[in-house]
Amino acid sequence: MKPKTKLEKRTVELSSRLPEITDKHRNWSITLFYKHFVRTKHKIYCLECGHDWKDSSGLVSSLAGAYCPNCEAELKEVKGYKSGRTEQDYWAILDTIEGVQVVRMFIAYKHMKKNNPVHHFTTEVMQHFIFENGKACSLAKATNPTGSYYCN
Repeated sequence: MKPKTKLEKRTVELSSRLPEITDKHRNWSITLFYKHFVRTKHKIYCLECGHDWKDSSGLVSSLAGAYCPNCEAELKEVKGYKSGRTEQDYWAILDTIEGVQVVRMFIAYKHMKKNNPVHHFTTEVMQHFIFENGKACSLAKATNPTGSYYCN
């Protein structure tokens, strides 16, 4: 959808000048997730680094968690693991540009699979602009065919 009103045009112009998120932000978003392991009959699989080792602790690791000897992470057990596991979490950054407050919303994904290192992905999904006069306008990734602007 093309911006039509002055408010929408200013929103798009300000949005194009917002800085990209930094590696510091991306690395912080990784800390939102627990680190997990999967247990089979005889092995434990670290879903962070893909390392596997023989399970000798049995019930103790189920209750207290496990420690990966390869990546040195403290792990929690995953219940109901099928052929992979994906988690997601939302987070936001408060920002300003030319006196306009911006709430930038992001989603962080974590995809885990046995014998593979974890894959993280973060992307911006919404920007909510609050102007000096109290009006607000949101710009979001399109999730439906009706457009991606909402102003009130």
